[in-house]
Amino acid sequence: MRPLAFLKTSKLQEEITHETSKILNDYRDQIYFEKPLSGGKDGRYVFADDEGYHYIVCERGERMVNKLTDDLFDVKFWTIYPIVVSLSFEFASKYNLSAEEDPRVIAFPKQIEYLKEIHPNFAKRGEIEQDEILRNNPIH
Repeated sequence: MRPLAFLKTSKLQEEITHETSKILNDYRDQIYFEKPLSGGKDGRYVFADDEGYHYIVCERGERMVNKLTDDLFDVKFWTIYPIVVSLSFEFASKYNLSAEEDPRVIAFPKQIEYLKEIHPNFAKRGEIEQDEILRNNPIH
């Protein structure tokens, strides 16, 4: 069911910043809370308008991801999850894994740990994402 009104972009930014303050401080500059300009800088863009909540990823001046939702949880997860994935693989890279060892063995539990720190529902959604990844590409 569509909400009566969407949060303004400034309030959306405030909520995402507050919820992620525990773990994402160093990554906040990778999120732009504005509508991307044509040919603008690369990165993740999160904003709200009359259509809903937008999540856009631009690379080399092109929109690589362009999602729209009326669900506040979805836009927050879309914004947070890629950063958590990066953090977890950075964490896993500190281990001396052999070429045969899959870093997901270390990274996936760390992702869930990070997501739980933000909110238990993010961890549940992260587990769903991981299950889908593992269904298509299992760890050997």
